[in-house]
Amino acid sequence: MKKRFRTVILGPGVLAALIFAAACEDPVTPKPTPKPAPAPTIRSVAFGAGRYVAVGSGGAIFSSSDGGSTWSRRESAATSYLWTVIYAKNLFVAMGDYGIIRTSPDGEQWTRRSYGDDAYLFSVVYAAGKFVAVGGRGDIVTSTDGAVWNKTVSNTKQNLRFVVYGGGKFVAVGHDETIVTSTDGLTWKVTHQREPLNEDQDYLRDIIYASGQFIAVGPRGVVLTSRDGTKWRRSSRGLQIETAVKMISTVPPINPAAIMW
Repeated sequence: MKKRFRTVILGPGVLAALIFAAACEDPVTPKPTPKPAPAPTIRSVAFGAGRYVAVGSGGAIFSSSDGGSTWSRRESAATSYLWTVIYAKNLFVAMGDYGIIRTSPDGEQWTRRSYGDDAYLFSVVYAAGKFVAVGGRGDIVTSTDGAVWNKTVSNTKQNLRFVVYGGGKFVAVGHDETIVTSTDGLTWKVTHQREPLNEDQDYLRDIIYASGQFIAVGPRGVVLTSRDGTKWRRSSRGLQIETAVKMISTVPPINPAAIMW
């Protein structure tokens, strides 16, 4: 049996309608390739228990046990900035925005801690049998074991950016060139402060204790030195440094270029 085909002749109106409909259809476009998530900003790194631990933005925590060649991201249950991490008393302690505190004995499994407030915590040190951390609004918190934290009175409302221990004293520095000192980490005294000349730049960013003296530094070449943490002398400006030069330690070296996220 022969197959028969029927020819259909479209009128001008129908043909024009089909052409218009085809022209109105969305063109087929390829789906955009998803962009990888931006790498977190790393703010602090510590060494202990045979491994490095680095912390930063978005609650990021990474650890490396092969000298910094390869890194693994660890779950911190935090989404806010982590500013600092140290290793002391067989424990990693990480801190950051909104009062975040995380601890870990191995750098892999992390436990949530709290001190009952939400000020940013910028710096922590371990000395004289206790952890001492400083942060926003003059908050200072302490702990003897890293698990239970208590807030103490700092006698200032200025943001505190860094804390160090030396010469038998804790010394913390911050905005308006505020400096507070304590012999036990619990009772604090303001030993230096000035009226701000520039709200965004009149602060002390970092401090060290070396060769029998404290050296505190900040933007615009500010350098303050003290032998006892109480009487401070302003050094010449123009040094153009914002972070104190750290003493060389015995921590194994790390190659920053090896940190691949």
